[in-house]
Amino acid sequence: MYRYFLAAFGLMLSIATQAQDTLRLADAMALGLEKNYGVVINRLNQAVLDNNTAYTWLNWMPEFSVDGGLNQRTQNVNLTFASGETQNRPGAGTFSVNANAGLSYRLFEGFGKRYRIQLTELAAENGQQGLETLMESTLADVSDAYYALVVANNQIEVLETNLALSRERVDLAQAQYEVGKSSKLEYLQAQVDYNTDSALWLAQQEAVQSASISLNVLLGQEPTTPLIPESTIPIDTNLVFETLRQGLLENPQIEQQRNSQTQAEVASE
Repeated sequence: MYRYFLAAFGLMLSIATQAQDTLRLADAMALGLEKNYGVVINRLNQAVLDNNTAYTWLNWMPEFSVDGGLNQRTQNVNLTFASGETQNRPGAGTFSVNANAGLSYRLFEGFGKRYRIQLTELAAENGQQGLETLMESTLADVSDAYYALVVANNQIEVLETNLALSRERVDLAQAQYEVGKSSKLEYLQAQVDYNTDSALWLAQQEAVQSASISLNVLLGQEPTTPLIPESTIPIDTNLVFETLRQGLLENPQIEQQRNSQTQAEVASE
């Protein structure tokens, strides 16, 4: 009976898997760069820095100021003349408006404008390098999480096979015990082995769920989003060492540190 249930469960799982698209590693990496919360936030911050850089020319423009004022005064006036006549003016008021505009330009301020422009541009460069660093680390994290999910799924398949074999052993040991061909100890030992394999299978199910949640978080998706990764990950065997070395020299983290040093030097001048 259990074998029929296991076969039916496997069939339903196969149908559900086929109905759902397989998530390839390349697709997962692209999705991570598009929807990862950290990358999205840093991309928006970088847009602000780039916008500030685009308008640094305003530092060379003269300053134009406009201000104005509106003054209104209300009071109650009581007048008494020499003839004894009185005159009351409740709510008497005065009203005045003034406005002025000014244009000023400082010819020299100790290269302050140039330094401000340079610092703004360096901040944008530093932000771009930081964004590239975050994108690289996100790709690495997505790759690691994807690989962990693939391994966890493969281990589930192995444990399911072991569990089926353990169940067969229990059935066989029970049948032999009932006809007197084996001892009860062998039957009980088979049940213990089956329980052990069941516990390992349940623990691995939790490991698969944990790996799936970790990958979903990196992809900016709901933690419970179903994921079906590929069963294997292709390995690029055509890597060139010189290309890897050149990429290390152009690492955005190194460029970011150099840019931060330049930024500190400009700020101290």
